[in-house]
This record gives sequence, structure tokens and C-alpha cells, in this order.
Amino acid sequence: MEDTARDSGTARYMEFDGATATETFGKAYAWLARRDGALTVVAISWNTYSEDLPFGMTVYFESE
Repeated sequence: MEDTARDSGTARYMEFDGATATETFGKAYAWLARRDGALTVVAISWNTYSEDLPFGMTVYFESE
């Protein structure tokens, strides 16, 4: 999944996927670490995207 945030009109969010929960959390952690406190996480959801990448996470946030 590409490293770009999306804006649904009311909430900004970033999607991450991976073959394992650890990989998915790692991608989300690395993305958040690069933001260095420039945003506030307001919600997180788990998703299933496909059989190839069964773990998905969506991080909803507000910019500081």
C-alpha cells in the first residue's frame, strides 16, 4: 500500500496492510514515527483486504 494519507471529506486516514499482524503494526508504527507528533490519532480499525495480505489497519487522524 502506498504511503499517502487519504481525506474522506470529514476524516483523514492512512491504510496499512501486511501478511502478519506484526508486519501491519510495524508499517503503522514507522509511518507514525515519521510524523514526529504532527498529528493526533483519533481511531484505529482492523480490516481484511485480501487473501494475499490478510491483515489491514486504518489509522484515522487529525493534523496538529
